[in-house]
Amino acid sequence: MFNEKPRFLIFQSWLKVPLLDAVVVRLLGFFGIPSIITIHDLLPHYPRPWSRVEMRFFYRSFKGAVVHSMRQQEGLRALGVDVPTLVVPHGVYDIFNTRRLTRAEAHAELPELIGNRFIALFFGFLGERKGIIEFLEAASRLRDDPRFHFIVAGQPEPKPAILSALAIAREGGNVLVHDFSIPHDEVQRYFAACDVVVLPYTEGTTSGVLKLAMAFGKPILCTDIGDFPEALEGWSGLTLDRHRLVDDLVLKLGEALAKRPALDEKTLRLGDELRWDHISSRYYGFVESLGGPT
Repeated sequence: MFNEKPRFLIFQSWLKVPLLDAVVVRLLGFFGIPSIITIHDLLPHYPRPWSRVEMRFFYRSFKGAVVHSMRQQEGLRALGVDVPTLVVPHGVYDIFNTRRLTRAEAHAELPELIGNRFIALFFGFLGERKGIIEFLEAASRLRDDPRFHFIVAGQPEPKPAILSALAIAREGGNVLVHDFSIPHDEVQRYFAACDVVVLPYTEGTTSGVLKLAMAFGKPILCTDIGDFPEALEGWSGLTLDRHRLVDDLVLKLGEALAKRPALDEKTLRLGDELRWDHISSRYYGFVESLGGPT
């Protein structure tokens, strides 16, 4: 049994209610156990009128903060939080890439795909703010274009417009719709099978799907929300105009196909900054600078 108190605690987010969590963090600090917060989403996805005040109080409870982009750091400062901050990218989700499937092997496990087409993937929670309706509209516009095929994989948000769009897409012939929660060991087949991962988000701070795309070496098409622009500075892909999202997605899919060799080559040259050993060493150095473990 260990009889020493922790020298530092690192939180990944608020645990339940930020206001109550902040009180706990401050009590821990009072008893000599300082804490750091790793911020993934600066505010709740659907903030309440009091969210900014609540989150300011929460973040100010910590001795330091880790964010994943300069934009996120600027957002933290705009909230009125001036604790020491480390900007470090989120590591890739390589724990899903267990079988190292080739594209051909993945297609054999998803026989509904048309293998010689350029395949665009929308993965994860099929939510309105993530642009699922716009993605399906773009797929509908390209229904008669023999160059493209689409995959939608994930649990849908139970909204009538989304469920209706999925039902229409299922009948369209150019979209493979797997609208259910994807088991951990099956995630890799969707990423190995695709040529590009589409993130047409209209709101958000970051995305786990982005890290999955990087883990599987896939270029991305994404809007300019959250840390996506900074991610594209160190990764392969194209930016989508979220103010004319469907039109631009159709256009950028054609551009991604034309630039496919260059986009694929770029993914092979990048990624060292996203390795977990590199990130953990930066975390450790930050904790040390705040008086943590030596």
